[in-house]
Amino acid sequence: MSLRLRAVLLSAAVGLACGCLLDNPLYDGAFTDSDASTRVTTGSTGTPTTDAPTSAGTDPTGSDSDDSVTTTDAPTTDTATTDTTLDTVDILADQAGCLGLPKGNQGLVLAVDCEIESSVGNGHGDLGEMVVDLVNGDFKDRETRSFLRFPWPAALDGAQIVAVELLLTSSDHDGQTTSDQSGEIWACEAFDLDVVVDEPALVDAAIAPDQGAVDLTQQVSWTLPVSVLVPGQPTHLAVVPVSDDGVNYWNNAAPQADWRPLLRVTIL
Repeated sequence: MSLRLRAVLLSAAVGLACGCLLDNPLYDGAFTDSDASTRVTTGSTGTPTTDAPTSAGTDPTGSDSDDSVTTTDAPTTDTATTDTTLDTVDILADQAGCLGLPKGNQGLVLAVDCEIESSVGNGHGDLGEMVVDLVNGDFKDRETRSFLRFPWPAALDGAQIVAVELLLTSSDHDGQTTSDQSGEIWACEAFDLDVVVDEPALVDAAIAPDQGAVDLTQQVSWTLPVSVLVPGQPTHLAVVPVSDDGVNYWNNAAPQADWRPLLRVTIL
């Protein structure tokens, strides 16, 4: 083979070998990552999290047509990992009144009579008040207790109850004075003040202590254990006196709506 022919063949072989090392544009980027159907992000703790719809400040049960129940948003507590919204459900008592306990040969003073006697001179048609007094001179020194019944509202169905508060407002009619006691709160047996013939029995022990002195037209608050509420059942409470310096509270016939007995329930 001539020297010229050998040079030509060697040059062709070198060119072919070099051509195998060039980039192939048909395969450039063939395996790049594409968008996934679920986006995963990493929080500050390094734990993968997924974005999901959140709901805050809403009542999970929907609107409630019952005027005795009001649902509002309580302050929101934010943490690094959770957003917790608290709702407040206000429940008006469906029964509120006082009873004068029997003493000696004296029978029970019924709610209708107790209300009339307690409300005399209040400028509100002699209606709307209930009294808490250890020694009530209007009823021959008999102890007088007030009783409250609150219905279970649909707004509490399935909710986690985190706090319960009872709110009463003292009255202010002519001749009434301040009191040195608010009264204790007790759970009591079920009652219907429209047909009661005996005072409802108290259960176990007081669930909220006396709050001390009460001024005229003062809202008094007691913190109650959440266990006082039983799902699906009405709540029955008694305001029991600890002093013979009586205090009068407004009942459901109060001249202002925000003076009526109220159970405030905080839920998740």
